[in-house]
Amino acid sequence: MIPNITNKQQEITTLIPRYRFLNRQHIQSLLNHKDEARINNWLKDLTEKKYIKRIYDNTIIGKNRISAIYTLDNNGIRYIKAKGKYDTNFIHKLYWDKTRSDSFIQHCLLISRICCELERKNNDTVTRTYSTESDICNEDSDFKFLKNSDLSVDICFSKKEKGKKIQYFLLTIFDEKLPYYRIRKRIRAYKDFYYSNEWENHINSPFPMIFFVGGTKERMIYAKRYTKRILEEDNTDELSIMFATAEDVIANGVTGSIWESIK
Repeated sequence: MIPNITNKQQEITTLIPRYRFLNRQHIQSLLNHKDEARINNWLKDLTEKKYIKRIYDNTIIGKNRISAIYTLDNNGIRYIKAKGKYDTNFIHKLYWDKTRSDSFIQHCLLISRICCELERKNNDTVTRTYSTESDICNEDSDFKFLKNSDLSVDICFSKKEKGKKIQYFLLTIFDEKLPYYRIRKRIRAYKDFYYSNEWENHINSPFPMIFFVGGTKERMIYAKRYTKRILEEDNTDELSIMFATAEDVIANGVTGSIWESIK
């Protein structure tokens, strides 16, 4: 029998698997909640009840200034499993999140940052929605077909302006230690997916714009050059791919004027 928690704490527990790792600022933003102290009390109680695990290192000089990070603990995973929202394979992944590498955690935190930005940018004239990789694993997702592709999609998001057609975007992050052969493989997978017509078969919309985010400038430049080469080989002018560094995304956001084309 797992301990009882409040409705808001249930909401926090449900939020975490969408992003895998969140800090308090992310959680407060996603809940659209103004009371930091109350958020901290909910997180403290959830940690004590083993719904979430708090990752924080104040023994290393400098690290005590980094916000604590939260992921699901055993009771939280049991709670999510009972909801029946995710398949067995995804639930199994959640048990390993407590021992993930720092690079994986930072990857997830960048995704969380981007998603918080997309939500903040919504207004009366522009609506942005998104699906994380975890959302795509949900059988009710409109984008579940992406799960069965060879794509490595971190975020699928859309932008709807009043009086205009909806635009879709697929975003992939190339981590700073990702081998170059895997970058090449992921870029080729996008090209193959473009020719497959899978997107058009499932979504009544033109093929999305692709955003590649390099964990370092070197990886961004490498991805840009390789993409240009393989697109020129096939003369694929209709496929729109844009590039930025993770540093630019953190500083200015994905909705900022940070993106470079291959032209």
